[in-house]
Amino acid sequence: MKKIVMTLLTVIFLGIYCQTIMANRIINELYIYDDLITKESKKYGVDPQLIYSIIKIESNYNDRAVSSAGAQGLMQLMPQTAKRFSVTDSFDSEQNIKAGIEYIAFLIDRYQDVNYALAAYNAGENAVDNYMGIPPYKETQNYVKKISREYKKLTGLTIPEPGIFFARIK
Repeated sequence: MKKIVMTLLTVIFLGIYCQTIMANRIINELYIYDDLITKESKKYGVDPQLIYSIIKIESNYNDRAVSSAGAQGLMQLMPQTAKRFSVTDSFDSEQNIKAGIEYIAFLIDRYQDVNYALAAYNAGENAVDNYMGIPPYKETQNYVKKISREYKKLTGLTIPEPGIFFARIK
């Protein structure tokens, strides 16, 4: 019995230790990219906290992340999006973040609605255009909600409901 308790305590300790290491890794990743995210967000007039929210949901700060659809890097750029924004290596965090910020700024300008912009970032511009708003895809609807929740966690603010104008920071 004593051996079982000691084994369980060891497993619990290791679990907490590993979680702490992962949490510290994520905090360090945030710090590493902070200057770049701040600079590029300011350049394109996008709230940096929105970018942190997108990165958290898209890749959980894993710069080597690849989705089942083929999206790559921190901001999960699809190959055609990467090409559109002159990215030569989607796993290069600087190129990925710059292109991702430029792309979300483009989408916010295009749709004048951050929710529609997020939906287009996830499902593609054609889907948002065809449905004249957030497409009825569960994945996309959940994606927009997850980003909104993450944004609220970081800022305490709520992203305006779809259809309400969301001005970029100038």
